Amino acid sequence: MKRIFYIKQKYIIKIIIFLLFCLFLFSKANAQVFKEYEVKAAYIYSFTKFIDVWPSNNVYAEKKFVIGLYGGTKIKKELEKLLKNRKIRGKEWEIIYYPSISDFQNKKYKEPDIIFVSEIAKDKIYDLLFAVQEIYNESSKKKKSILTIGDNLDGFCESGGMINFTPKNSKRQFQINNEAVKNAGFKISSKLLHLSKIIENFPE
Repeated sequence: MKRIFYIKQKYIIKIIIFLLFCLFLFSKANAQVFKEYEVKAAYIYSFTKFIDVWPSNNVYAEKKFVIGLYGGTKIKKELEKLLKNRKIRGKEWEIIYYPSISDFQNKKYKEPDIIFVSEIAKDKIYDLLFAVQEIYNESSKKKKSILTIGDNLDGFCESGGMINFTPKNSKRQFQINNEAVKNAGFKISSKLLHLSKIIENFPE
């Protein structure tokens, strides 16, 4: 009997946490069936709300919150629809597509606050994450923490990426490498961590 009560209690707690998470996904209830990238866009917006600490160096002199896209742009339209008339962490936003990894090193475009990575070969993941890390390793006046999000990319979190969406029917909708998150100065809410699969870096 005690075991049944414990299981039910655990189940109820998970439901409550999930419902709290859903409150951030949509401002009102909507009965339509959501497409893949509508859901992912909502998750990305929610991630910004479930980060308790966003490094203060991210707001230096920048007026807009920048979402970067690398590899593909399928999510762009859904992000624009979702974010219309909204702000991210109190700031206006813009979406920038980065055509190549070298765009990070050459600073041809603004540095993003979030980089969403999709449609990229596995052997290019580390190169991209290294380029992002180089931005963070700059002098203290300029360094910037960038939240890295992968679109169901094999080995993304293991390579040092922070959040990675999982295949459609997975038990958990996304993975988190909390070590990478902490190393960049972020602190993710325990509610979000509870909903994710925690991943560690590949052994060195």
